[in-house]
Amino acid sequence: MCSSDLTAYGGQINGEKYEGKLASKVALLETRPRIVSAVAGFHIFFALFWPLAYVMGSFGSRVKVNEDQTNYLAASFGSLGIIFSFIALIPLAVALFVVPWGTWTQKPWGWFASLISMGVFGGWALVHLKSSPFFSIIWIALMVVCVIQWYKEEVRGWYAL
Repeated sequence: MCSSDLTAYGGQINGEKYEGKLASKVALLETRPRIVSAVAGFHIFFALFWPLAYVMGSFGSRVKVNEDQTNYLAASFGSLGIIFSFIALIPLAVALFVVPWGTWTQKPWGWFASLISMGVFGGWALVHLKSSPFFSIIWIALMVVCVIQWYKEEVRGWYAL
């Protein structure tokens, strides 16, 4: 009685089964899944080009001075709107770089933030389904594939979730 193990697991700690399981968990944490690189790259691409595309679109659709040069005030104020949009989008773009950093550096909140951003982007593509169905369907399918990969055990295990 006195020399018996206190728990049923006491005799298994030093066995090969435990060491093999520990080695597989360490290997899982050391190997970055490919989907993590793809999602972090997508976030960086989005953070770089979405604000730039928005400002360029606003610049292209600004009010232009007519031949009589009677609407110069509208053109001036239209240019101010572009400048203010650019100023507001710079901090947003910087904030968008926090998500790929958290995703790449194995932060558990990075996993959740990436999942939320994939959902937001998929919802945005769903909203624009009528205006550009071809690209929206491609983006929705891409986000569905990414979310399915994101929920795999190896990805969640890499984030220790």
